[in-house]
Amino acid sequence: KESSAFPMLKQEGKPGALWRQAVDPNSGRTYYYEIHSKQSTWEKPEELIPAHELHERRKKREDDLNFFEEMEKNVRIRMNESNIQVQHQAQHPIDDELAL
Repeated sequence: KESSAFPMLKQEGKPGALWRQAVDPNSGRTYYYEIHSKQSTWEKPEELIPAHELHERRKKREDDLNFFEEMEKNVRIRMNESNIQVQHQAQHPIDDELAL
């Protein structure tokens, strides 16, 4: 029997998973609950996301990951350059004073 407070949601993927959508009374946020595994999540499960939206979501995640990997690489390069300058100044303090 389906509860009107927790309606069954249309599945896009796994036929065995039965998700329900509910609202947390404390926060007012929507969450999702799988009735067999008792798993709950704030994010809409992939099984409930239409294929085209799922593809877009995965593409965005991949783009975000690439962006942050590139950012981390640039930070490491800048830190390395900074460390080389500090090492040079420590090894040649007189040269740096003369340059002023």
